[in-house]
Amino acid sequence: MAYENILYEKEGRTAILTLNQPEVMNAYTRKMVREIADALDDAARDDAIRGLIVTGSGRGFCTGVNNKDIEAKRTGVRSIVRHELRLYPAIQRLWDFDKPTICAINGMTAGAGTSLAMVCDIRIASDQAKFLLVWARRGMVPDNGASYFLVRHLNLSKAYELTYSGDAIGADEMERIGLVSKVVPHDDLMKETKALAIHLTKGSPIATQLSKQLIRRAAMEQDLYLQMELEGSFQRIATKTEDFKEMALATKEKREPDFKGK
Repeated sequence: MAYENILYEKEGRTAILTLNQPEVMNAYTRKMVREIADALDDAARDDAIRGLIVTGSGRGFCTGVNNKDIEAKRTGVRSIVRHELRLYPAIQRLWDFDKPTICAINGMTAGAGTSLAMVCDIRIASDQAKFLLVWARRGMVPDNGASYFLVRHLNLSKAYELTYSGDAIGADEMERIGLVSKVVPHDDLMKETKALAIHLTKGSPIATQLSKQLIRRAAMEQDLYLQMELEGSFQRIATKTEDFKEMALATKEKREPDFKGK
């Protein structure tokens, strides 16, 4: 697929997906969603890719739905609701993506754009970034998985407060409440994010994927005893891999392991 609304590139073991409609602060359209889904499918299939960065160009990460795209098709509330559902393929693919994902939040993020950021494993924010959760002020409710992610990234009280108020959250506040793991100077955002991606993809791909599944299941309030059984099951899988043998050999030879994902 030829991409018009996004940029998609690969640097070493990292795929970088950039929303590229800066003139509308990367508000998404049906075409953009199709392109995102296609790029994510490619990154998931490529065994050489071990991590993914999602970011935006210009002043915004993603400010939700592009109203002009709605108007071009039909008008009215039903149109808005139906169109909002169109981000689902991108959200679902990111949720199912079994490699580490990092969102580099470069600017304003609103509506469904917040869901796109929150579905990623890790978020790093530019000091110019802002989250704007405006559903209630527009007579709507959180969508595209936002309600699901908010209560998993924040305490329940804060999730209620932000959803009800529709207030903008600056980068420092995002870090304080745990919505992002780090805030960096705007000009250093991609440098810092790429460095983190390289660091996170040094481990065994199989062990990383299994660990991602364990952490996610634990976050779903899995019973402790069932979680420990699952850990044991996954550990048996991990220790039968060639990567585990390579780790043991590298330790013996006092060198860095060369994991192959086998």
